Order: sequence, then structure tokens, then C-alpha cells
Amino acid sequence: MRLQTASKEPKDPAAPCPKRWPQARLGPVIMQTNRGATSLKSKQRTGNPMREFDRLPKELRLWLATAILPWRPASVRRAFARAMAQSNDPDLALDALNRLQAKLIEKDAKRVWGPDHPLASNDASRR
Repeated sequence: MRLQTASKEPKDPAAPCPKRWPQARLGPVIMQTNRGATSLKSKQRTGNPMREFDRLPKELRLWLATAILPWRPASVRRAFARAMAQSNDPDLALDALNRLQAKLIEKDAKRVWGPDHPLASNDASRR
């Protein structure tokens, strides 16, 4: 079975590629990739992220699967270990991860979506 193409004309190799993601003009540089629009820093990946994900405890894998932000497994493990050292209770540690994620979203919302966004608080710029 052959796939039908929209046009039989050959493509011009010198023609520019269409932009898929329009660049935001909201002050600081806004990264727009498959992670979405964010001003949060990104880091180069080292190792195998799927293997790191598979090595997480079950409760962290479940939390990470429903997380709003694109967390690295190593970051989640580190934040969870820090929260566990303070509370020694997995449920409280997961609540701490939720609070940390909410703080990061609040910090980023003002830069990405503007000061009128519901998640952008006035004190987020002081952090």
C-alpha cells in the first residue's frame, strides 16, 4: 500500500522550513520545545532517562507520571530524599513534591503567560 502525498511537485531544498512554534515575545528568553513554553532552566541529559525512571520507587514513578512539569528522574529522587529526611513519611514527602512543583509553576507562570495569569502571584518575582 502506497501513501498518497499532498503534492507531486518536488520540494525546493532551499525553501525555509515552516515554523512550528511561534516565538513568544514576553521579556526573558522563553524556551519553546517539546517541553512547552517555559523560562525554567533545562539541563543536558546524561545517562539513560528511561532506566533512571524504571529505578525509581513505585510511588515516585506514579507521581512523576502525573507531574505537570517535565521532571528528570534524578531531580525527583533528590527532592524526595530531601523531603523524606525532614518528615520520614512518604505521603508527606509526596506532598512536599507537589508544593515544590506548584512553586515552580507559580514562578514560571508570570514570565510565560503574563502577570494576569491566575497562577502568577505577585510574590513569585521575589524568589
